[in-house]
Amino acid sequence: MSLSDASHCLTEMAAGRIPERLLVLTGALALDELRARTAFSRDLIDAAEGLAILARGGKLQLDEEGRARAAFLANIVQSADQRAAIPNPEAASGS
Repeated sequence: MSLSDASHCLTEMAAGRIPERLLVLTGALALDELRARTAFSRDLIDAAEGLAILARGGKLQLDEEGRARAAFLANIVQSADQRAAIPNPEAASGS
């Protein structure tokens, strides 16, 4: 379960492909976990809701604009994943 799974799914959707079900489920769970412990931007909410629809067995019919939005959201999720990977400097120093 990782944000990279969510990002991968969004990238697949941006390319007009249907992402693998397992990655949809793990990506949706990762976004849901992040949502539970941090403040969420509107973009991350959109990404989480889109993957949740797919995880529940729904379908998204994305046009050109929707695929562009999915690509944008994939970048947002990648950035969130990179921020989550950077340890808090204060926590590391014990302050």
